[in-house]
Amino acid sequence: MRTSEAGTTLVETIVALSIAVVIIGGITSLVITSLGNATYTKVQDQAESLAQEGIETVRQKANSNYSFFVSTYNKTNYCMGPDLSLIERAFDCNNYKVKTIYTREVTLTQGGDCGESNTKASVKVFWTDSRCRSVNCHKVALDSCLVDNSTILSPGI
Repeated sequence: MRTSEAGTTLVETIVALSIAVVIIGGITSLVITSLGNATYTKVQDQAESLAQEGIETVRQKANSNYSFFVSTYNKTNYCMGPDLSLIERAFDCNNYKVKTIYTREVTLTQGGDCGESNTKASVKVFWTDSRCRSVNCHKVALDSCLVDNSTILSPGI
């Protein structure tokens, strides 16, 4: 009888340890997934801030002198560098990284969705992380319509 009891105790111990390992593995997996999601959210929030900064910068350039803005930035695609300058885009914007992992692209389109004499500004922020290895696989995009403020009349004028 003693051999049977010892064997039963050993089997019970192995089963209990196996269950404990599965539970600990599940908890560990859940924690790792949660940390990864938190990191992704933080990176995405930073990308949204950079896109907003890009839109505000383009809007400031347009508001300071719209005619000069339209004649100076008469190409379609630009890269926005860390210093907020607009550089005509030749290939991609990976040479103008912002905060090491982000690239910003600015597209300026005359007319279209924003009206004939206005400019549509689109800022896209791209980044790559461990979730995908292809270049610029994540993106945040913001659009804004830029208008010539000098042609807007006040009410009653």
